[in-house]
Amino acid sequence: MSDQPGRDFVGYLREILENMWDGVICLDRNRQVVVANSTACSILAECGGSSNLLGCALGEIVRGIESQPDRQIILTMIEQGMPGAGLKIVWCGKTVAISFAPAALGTGTDGMVVVLRDITLASEADSCKLFA
Repeated sequence: MSDQPGRDFVGYLREILENMWDGVICLDRNRQVVVANSTACSILAECGGSSNLLGCALGEIVRGIESQPDRQIILTMIEQGMPGAGLKIVWCGKTVAISFAPAALGTGTDGMVVVLRDITLASEADSCKLFA
């Protein structure tokens, strides 16, 4: 039996991940990046971070967050594995919505998926609304 269907499925998933408009980062149990799509790399590279996030520690990633309390909230949310938790912060001059979800990695370790959504334009538009 060929494993071609399995490879096709993995390729399909990789293509979906790479074509998402949201940044997606998967952290392992040691809170190091094991998967990151190009959108996440682009968002963080604009903050002076590395364009290659693989192997980066969580502390390196959150360095670009301007507010120390926001940095601490993110670290706490990830360490405590708060499913469905999310927040909106200013990150390198952009308004970014961040959500978290626990993930069981193939090795059985406790991982975490972090989704980054640049909502700068939506936030600016919302603040410019005129009320009658």
